[in-house]
Amino acid sequence: MKKTSTIKKVKKTISLLLVVLTTLAFIGPSTVFAATWIQQEKLTAGEGSSDDYFGSDVSISGNYAVVGAYNYDNGTTRGIAYVYERADSTWTKIAKLTASDAADNDAFGISVSIDSDYIIVGAVGEDGTGIDHGAAYIFEKPAGGGKT
Repeated sequence: MKKTSTIKKVKKTISLLLVVLTTLAFIGPSTVFAATWIQQEKLTAGEGSSDDYFGSDVSISGNYAVVGAYNYDNGTTRGIAYVYERADSTWTKIAKLTASDAADNDAFGISVSIDSDYIIVGAVGEDGTGIDHGAAYIFEKPAGGGKT
């Protein structure tokens, strides 16, 4: 009977050890991602007015970033999207994107995304085929770089 009791204790100890090791396996790798991020830059529009909502949506791809400001244009909510390019650790504004058919309350720039050579900008209030029907505008990076 003593042998059975000892076997149960050993099994219990092994089970407890496995739980601890499993827990450590999950905790251990997370410390790899505990590195401190360092702020490289603070992007601002450097123009516009109060309540432009600069930064309402942002996207980054490689050395380019796009930042939406859907309430831009003196509170008309026409909107704008700014394109920035990174050289070393400096980000420079290189383009301002607007809708070709901009109108009040379009909210152009409420959503933005960049992938390689393309930027897409949402305008939820665009009235093309009906009030606030919405639209998405696609821009292609010009040959030779993103400066416009």
